[in-house]
This record gives sequence, C-alpha cells and structure tokens, in this order.
Amino acid sequence: GGEEQGCAAAVDLGTTTVAVRLYDLASARERRTVSAWNVQASYGADVISRIQYTLDEPDGLTELSGRIRRQVSQADFPRIRAGCICRGRPASQARCRYRRHTAYA
Repeated sequence: GGEEQGCAAAVDLGTTTVAVRLYDLASARERRTVSAWNVQASYGADVISRIQYTLDEPDGLTELSGRIRRQVSQADFPRIRAGCICRGRPASQARCRYRRHTAYA
C-alpha cells in the first residue's frame, strides 16, 4: 500500500552555491549530494543586487530564472543522475516531477 517508490531531489538555492540532494523515497535515505557555484552569482553578490538586476533589465527576471532552472535541470550534476535509478529505469529514462516549495526564515 501507500509506500512511495523512486527518487526525489531536494534543491537548495543558496546565494553562492546550489546543492542538490537525492533521496530514495522507499527508504528515505540520502543517496547523493552535489553542489556547484550558483550561476546567478555573476549578476550580483547578494540577493538584493539580483533583485535590482531584474528591475533594471527588461528581461532580467526571465534571464535569472532561466539560468538557475537550466543549472538545476541540466546534467551539471552527473553524480545525481548516476545515483538515480527510479522504478528500475536508469536516470536517463526517469521521469521527473517538480514540486515548488519556498520557505522564508
């Protein structure tokens, strides 16, 4: 009955780095963690600078959003893909579901 199967990835979009953690849903265990420099850092050292960029540039929000989405979705995280075998399929054949969650401290 209701036990989940497959993999889930948690993405932490930090000011300077992006971290992705892969979890096995059946065991709730972490399988892999990778991190990389946040591609948005070149638009400003802090969040306020990046917000200002989106206000000053006509396509700023689309540009920043697109860059971070590509970073997370592309194979810039090959070890995550290598660790993900969902329902017996290799990661290259796995289907992804996205859930958006925003937390404010």
